[in-house]
Amino acid sequence: GPLGGMVWGREDFMCLAAALFMPTVLLPNLQWLSYLSALGVMSSTLLLAGVVSTGLDPGQLPPSPTYCDPQAQCTGSIFHPSPTALQHWQSI
Repeated sequence: GPLGGMVWGREDFMCLAAALFMPTVLLPNLQWLSYLSALGVMSSTLLLAGVVSTGLDPGQLPPSPTYCDPQAQCTGSIFHPSPTALQHWQSI
């Protein structure tokens, strides 16, 4: 599985949720939650802007050899999509 083969069970998710929400319970002033919420909205907006700008990129940058064979046409965008093919369709 992901994360180095670690399998997450129900108890693991419950502990993670407790670790994430416990600091909000300990806040003396709940107005700070609005700042945390605004920070979440801002980070989601920036992430969406990054994904959209990557999708709209005309593909002027060369492909990264780490992720793609330089001889393959594996870069693409909305305006210049790369050719794709369905692989292992019978196994889906």
